[in-house]
Amino acid sequence: MGVTPELLRAWESRYGLTRPVRSPGGFRLYTGADAARVERMRRGLDEGLSAAEAARAALEDERPSEGLLEDAAARLLAATGRYDEAAAHSVLDESLAAFGLEESLSHVVLPTLKEVGDGWKRGEIDISQEHFERLRKHEVKAGDLVIAALGNELPRACVIPDYVPPAIVKADCIRVRVGADVDARYASIALNSRQVRRRTSERVHGVGRPRLNLREVKEIEIPLPRLADQRRIVAEVERRLSLVDALAAATTAALKRSAALRRSILERAFTGKLVPQDPTDEPASVLLERIRAERAADGASRKTRCSRSSN
Repeated sequence: MGVTPELLRAWESRYGLTRPVRSPGGFRLYTGADAARVERMRRGLDEGLSAAEAARAALEDERPSEGLLEDAAARLLAATGRYDEAAAHSVLDESLAAFGLEESLSHVVLPTLKEVGDGWKRGEIDISQEHFERLRKHEVKAGDLVIAALGNELPRACVIPDYVPPAIVKADCIRVRVGADVDARYASIALNSRQVRRRTSERVHGVGRPRLNLREVKEIEIPLPRLADQRRIVAEVERRLSLVDALAAATTAALKRSAALRRSILERAFTGKLVPQDPTDEPASVLLERIRAERAADGASRKTRCSRSSN
């Protein structure tokens, strides 16, 4: 392509100029479109453009039309609606190869996810019973303990409430059904505690995506008192949390009242109702007129003095 491998990778990481794919052996494979973009980049540099300007010009020359992007988004939505994983992967691969990562995310993936979410909210999209049966081993029910194994502050745990309809856990969420001698609410409190998270932090791995695997989650240790004591601990924690909620609500209400009181005080002050008024006081308009007259007289007196001094 006429440039060094180091410069080629720099242009790729900074500007997304090339979009190589990996061979089965792990080698980077560039397409004719990559070579054309590199050539346009070199021409721009030769014409005196900065690297950023040359890259922008090289990429704008082949910016995909809106219709092509909308077509890819429609095909991806249709594939997800059919639960056709192979077709969805095919659309994504084609989109990435044709449009690049940024365009594919902005105009294909994100619109599709929004449509899926809106359809789910309207009740138009759900999981077919047949597909749900294949995923039955991942089903969660009321009272199940669910542990998130991906993200910051691991582990994060919660208990599935009674109102949740039939559902399945997604990747990086682990369902736990505790034994008869364990209260799931207590286990959730213990797993979310600062002490357990501090001990677990040494096992968290992954730079951009911190996570725990199933084995590491199973190795997490929590104190386990008798069942009766667990329930007393849960009751005390819930009591204190309800106090915190009440204090937060009271603080919010007090702030709203103070804001209203401040507005009322300012309004009364500006309308002369904050303190008792003396009916014999002259109106403000008279006072202002007298001040203007005094200033005018003072100015005329100064001019007279200056004129006598100059004579």
